[in-house]
Amino acid sequence: MQEPIFAGVEPGGYHDPATVRVLLCWLLEQCGRQMEHSRLMRSVQSTGLVNYFTLCCALEELRQNGLIQEQDGVLSLTAKGSQAVRELSGGFPPSVREALLEAACKQPEQVENPATVQYLPASNGILVRLTLQEQDYCPMELTLYTPDQASAQQAAKRFLDNPAGFYQAMLERLI
Repeated sequence: MQEPIFAGVEPGGYHDPATVRVLLCWLLEQCGRQMEHSRLMRSVQSTGLVNYFTLCCALEELRQNGLIQEQDGVLSLTAKGSQAVRELSGGFPPSVREALLEAACKQPEQVENPATVQYLPASNGILVRLTLQEQDYCPMELTLYTPDQASAQQAAKRFLDNPAGFYQAMLERLI
């Protein structure tokens, strides 16, 4: 596995994926065992404890290992995830716990999708601009050429289905 990217993590934050996974399970446990995916992302990122890339990787590993499940954009902690919280979450300082809970309580339930698509005419085709906007910064803006409207719509749909996964895959290929 490649070295994680440490940008965007405040001093005292977490870089270790295993620690981040436990932290995410703990937060879900504290929030009634479920939370909207985008709300969890905004909550954790707003604390500066974990960067976007590490957060996306940790969530994907939790899904793959059966500690959380996602349905209709809502993350739920499984029994296996609750067991992990009971066994492993005692090491987080009170300041970390308080910061996460405060951030989660401040985040609204629903917000506008951080991913947007824009179609632009091009000679002999269409340009598709894919943008991922997170809070006060834009981690990704990518413009693709497609030969026709059908291809443009297919690219847009795949991006909008999982913008964080797309971003993560792009970084993995580039770094």
